Amino acid sequence: MMGATQTFDAEKFAKVRTMMDRGATEGERAAARTRAEAMAQRAGMTLKQAMSEMDRKTKASTRNSAPSFEDWMEEREPGYKAKAARERAEREAENARKREEALREFGSAAAIFELTEVERALYEAATPFAKREWYDGWIEGRFAFTQELGGQCVDYVSANCPPFIHDVIRKAWPMPKTLAGLLAEIRMWDTLHRMRSLFVPGEYHHHQEVNVREWLVEEALDNLPAANWDDMDIRFEWALYKEQRTFIDPKAGGLDPFDERLRQDFEALRAKYEHAQASEPPSPPPRRTNADKRRDVLSMMDAHPELSDREISRRCGVSPQTVSNWRAKTRSRPEERNAA
Repeated sequence: MMGATQTFDAEKFAKVRTMMDRGATEGERAAARTRAEAMAQRAGMTLKQAMSEMDRKTKASTRNSAPSFEDWMEEREPGYKAKAARERAEREAENARKREEALREFGSAAAIFELTEVERALYEAATPFAKREWYDGWIEGRFAFTQELGGQCVDYVSANCPPFIHDVIRKAWPMPKTLAGLLAEIRMWDTLHRMRSLFVPGEYHHHQEVNVREWLVEEALDNLPAANWDDMDIRFEWALYKEQRTFIDPKAGGLDPFDERLRQDFEALRAKYEHAQASEPPSPPPRRTNADKRRDVLSMMDAHPELSDREISRRCGVSPQTVSNWRAKTRSRPEERNAA
């Protein structure tokens, strides 16, 4: 960030330094080094000075800190620390695998952090009303991050934005008109966040314009009336997903007992309705009047004068004698045709 020097966050720097030293690929390690240099620069230090400062604080913390949670658990459950270490190693290995996949797909970390088409549209629409601060050394280069929108600091409370900012963000990119489309957009933002977080663990947050957009989409998911049975399915899916996304473990969370009861009732009622619909005999086709038949025959005669009476009768669903009668009438009395 340009301007005042920030306090050095040794804990965050340690995470980035770990990726700088142990990244799965050269590109990943280079991206982490760039990020570490930027963090050091914002704290008024060189990378070497920041690494020394981190080591100093780590040693001091080790000497002065109370027993860690893992130490406390180890006393109560011998072997806990070894189990926790294995789980961390498994998570780190899985994250390294995912980073490799992302780099193969996008080609570089810079490409992963490049604004998507939707992000760019939101960013540009908010520009006239945004106060931004520039950061140097961000993964995709120099970039301005929004601090205020419409004269207010939004942070992560997007409801606090002035109403006109909500309108700007809604219009910047078409809002989905269905519950399914709204839920798909929320999943898109979450997928993007998880992927980028692999490269800046614990430090990546969406741009403020995206935070506002997410809030608007969530509001619509909560309040847009359901139009059919499928929308009710989406409503329950959203309720479950909303609970799950508040947990680190995506398998955690779930509907509370009452909401789960409602979901089961809905599924049972829907099954009964669909079964009843399938059991009903099909409605007979509407009965054709003589005027309908006459009109169809005369229209077919005009369109296909080369067809025989038998073929016209087959196509129009009348007897050949009926066709013959109307052909004779229109020849002897042309006004009959006009009456059609």
